[in-house]
Amino acid sequence: MSTKFNTNKYFRAGLLVCTPIAALALFQESLANSPTPAPGKERDGQHDFDFNIGTWRTHVSRLAHPLTGSK
Repeated sequence: MSTKFNTNKYFRAGLLVCTPIAALALFQESLANSPTPAPGKERDGQHDFDFNIGTWRTHVSRLAHPLTGSK
């Protein structure tokens, strides 16, 4: 009796095992190469949201009687 190996099945199984491992290795390498902030230097948040970048629609409204009915 001869046994037939389904190489396509083993190839897919190998891909399922190796692909996440390779992706994790690339992710860890990109983290290692990313610039890190200087130690001891805190962010002041000055440029966390720059309103001048992009296109924005704004609407300014004003309450006629602010704090009416509040306690």
